[in-house]
Amino acid sequence: MIISMEEGNKVRNSGVNGEEYSADDINGKFQFTDGIDYMSNSDTDKLIYMEI
Repeated sequence: MIISMEEGNKVRNSGVNGEEYSADDINGKFQFTDGIDYMSNSDTDKLIYMEI
């Protein structure tokens, strides 16, 4: 379950091409994924998630 991430980053289900979620799709909505592919150009931005 993705809890929050910074603006400008993207996340998708592991290994699934063409399905990307932005911060607007994630923050406050607690999106469930099957694994995580996290895409960011920042060294300091954080992805906050919980394994269930």
